Amino acid sequence: MKKLILIGCVLFSGIISLHATHNIAGEITVECGNFPQGTHRVTITTYTNSSSPADRCELLLDWGDGVEQVVLRTNGLQTICPDGTDGETLLNYANTKKNMYVEYHTYSPGTYTLNVKDPNRVTGIENIPNSVNVPFYIETMIVVDPNIGCNNGPQLTVIPLDKACMGKCFYHNPGAYDIEGDSLSFRIGPCLDTNGLPIPGYQYPDQVGGGTMLLDALTGDLSWCSPQLPGKYNVVIYIEEWRRLQNGERVMIGLVLRDMSIDVLENCSNDNPVIPDLPDLCVDAGTLVNFGFVVTDPNFDSVRMEGYGGPFNTTPPASITPNNVLQPTPLNVTFNWQTTCDRVRLQPWTVTFKATDNDNIVPLVDVESVNITVVSPGPPTLTADPQGSSVNLAWGQNPCDPATNGVIGYKIYRR
Repeated sequence: MKKLILIGCVLFSGIISLHATHNIAGEITVECGNFPQGTHRVTITTYTNSSSPADRCELLLDWGDGVEQVVLRTNGLQTICPDGTDGETLLNYANTKKNMYVEYHTYSPGTYTLNVKDPNRVTGIENIPNSVNVPFYIETMIVVDPNIGCNNGPQLTVIPLDKACMGKCFYHNPGAYDIEGDSLSFRIGPCLDTNGLPIPGYQYPDQVGGGTMLLDALTGDLSWCSPQLPGKYNVVIYIEEWRRLQNGERVMIGLVLRDMSIDVLENCSNDNPVIPDLPDLCVDAGTLVNFGFVVTDPNFDSVRMEGYGGPFNTTPPASITPNNVLQPTPLNVTFNWQTTCDRVRLQPWTVTFKATDNDNIVPLVDVESVNITVVSPGPPTLTADPQGSSVNLAWGQNPCDPATNGVIGYKIYRR
């Protein structure tokens, strides 16, 4: 029966691929949660053209361990599919909807690359030749290791769809964070074919559309200054997850491939709003991180402020005021985050601020990322009492127990 179902799915995919012009962007993310050892929850997220005759009630997921499984769509309220889903219509993107497919799988220890292949991409992507006949492909790599324990992959909080103006700088950040505080790094790459290789003839957006595309490897801030040709462009952002093991070795334990779309429009008279440069911070645990800045807009447009990153997913969460509401410029913005001992870690917390203006043709964006390192406050009220050739040291109780962060004792130096 399983073979018949899979064959039916393959034949079905082959039939509709002749006019399947719907895939725009997407990624696969992984969580381990509180599930049994080795069990992971996988979420496939795709963004598709809702006016296309092709629609996916289900996708075929290759788990990377020799098992393939049909995964049903889980979001939406209408009854287009037998399971009662129709995806989520995106209000700010015409003819576009978001689709989510969720399933669970148990792995034995090892390294696995999960992937999804689905025909086909939307038509007219400038940097992918004959894109309407090119299948869509995304993948994610995970490491399952009892010595590492439960490991959630990078989570992405900003959708991979954006608009740009010809001749104006474009900015984007995927809003990635890691639940365990593992280090994340970012790089751009080509869109891939169904063998996991660069699509033949693929060119980076700036190779076709002009300007220069850059990606900050530490913050994930993507800039393209400035596209010179209108059209649709796709590029891959790789989000790599790193951890330093007890022996000091730094290893990659996860990788998410995000295929994103940039729609460059012409005849734009708009200009980007401006978030000022903000310094990185280092604070003691228990500190209330509170700072403000002023957002301006050359055209005096109103702007919508949003904040992304790990601090917004902690307890208590960070906040930004105003948040996700249009306000006139210049706009005073305030960020607040009450840190706790649980926030102490080697890697900084990255906060990304996004300002979007309300231009009625192409709203433009500015992004700014701030790294906040939270450290243990150390032993308070330290005293040193000389006793002959010795010194007696005494200190009060540390409000944060260092042992909870894998540190036992203190290093003491003399000079």
